[in-house]
Amino acid sequence: MIWPAFSNGCFPMSYFGYLRRSPKIADADQRIQAIKQQQQHVTLFIEQGVRGNVSLHHRPAYRQLLEQISPGDTLYVWWFNEFYSQVGHGYAPLKHLLERGVRIVSIFYPFELMPNDAKSDAILDFIQGQHVAQQHSRLQCAEASRQQLKNHPEQWQAKYKGRPANKEKHQLILQLLEQGLTLQNVAEQARVSLSTVKRVKAKGKPSGHSYRNHTSTTTKKA
Repeated sequence: MIWPAFSNGCFPMSYFGYLRRSPKIADADQRIQAIKQQQQHVTLFIEQGVRGNVSLHHRPAYRQLLEQISPGDTLYVWWFNEFYSQVGHGYAPLKHLLERGVRIVSIFYPFELMPNDAKSDAILDFIQGQHVAQQHSRLQCAEASRQQLKNHPEQWQAKYKGRPANKEKHQLILQLLEQGLTLQNVAEQARVSLSTVKRVKAKGKPSGHSYRNHTSTTTKKA
């Protein structure tokens, strides 16, 4: 959704606002008003029904914003997390806007990022570093958990042994196979997949025993 600065299109639009509406954002209307109060002539790009974890490249309003915003323009946001769900993911979009010469101003906590500005570059470096640190921490925690499980084989097997077998269902499959039904008929009557029937058959077949291994019945003419 776009709120045009002027309906006649005569005003050179250089002030933009971007925000996302969501049922979880109870004060969305107040945020819209706060952005409108920053400048008399501001064009708002409002994302409707888009989750915060959706990539900016898949957000319709944001794509429209990028098509219109130009070097020297100012972009107002409630806070910088309009661009991301995790702080580390904000580095790329913020850097892209600054490289395009766009000034980014937040309202919730008054702050601004400027193109070709050492302070802004330092903040971006911090965001990038925070992202790398979080990734490293998650990987270390995951590896520590795996090592703990490996040191306790019973816990490892309990976690990765997979879904328990349905013994009653397997017994039914074996009984149907004993009746001479085709694999396909067994699968239909037991309400399981054909691959399940084949797997149970392979595990449950006694030595020297033979089931009917075709999936359909054919009749030969004499």
